[in-house]
Amino acid sequence: MFMTARSSTRVIDPDNADPDVWADSAYRGEDTEAVLEEAEYARHIHEKGQKDRPLTEAQKQRNRERSRGRCRVEHVFGFQQTSLGGKLIRSIGLARAQVEIGLMNLTDNLMRYLQLSRQGTRVPAAAS
Repeated sequence: MFMTARSSTRVIDPDNADPDVWADSAYRGEDTEAVLEEAEYARHIHEKGQKDRPLTEAQKQRNRERSRGRCRVEHVFGFQQTSLGGKLIRSIGLARAQVEIGLMNLTDNLMRYLQLSRQGTRVPAAAS
């Protein structure tokens, strides 16, 4: 689970089976930690340095490791926002909205494939 709203209680889904929570340092706080502890989630929240206490090399390394997965997810939303006219879906009916979201994801996957193939990166063959 990725935390995307400021209030951790609005983001936590009690039916979520994934025990991991990924978030940036803005979500680090006593109230958030208490909510996540109570819900028994594994926390992967970035650590935040302060002016008088900068991050150690170990903390920076942990933040880099946490960012790897998060950036892959956030790039999809960034692509949708900048290249596909935003993430707002305007349609009547759930089925049409699901098709529109699916097409946006397909477009992102195709553009990523083109980007990787132009760079000369070995791209795996499509599943048959």
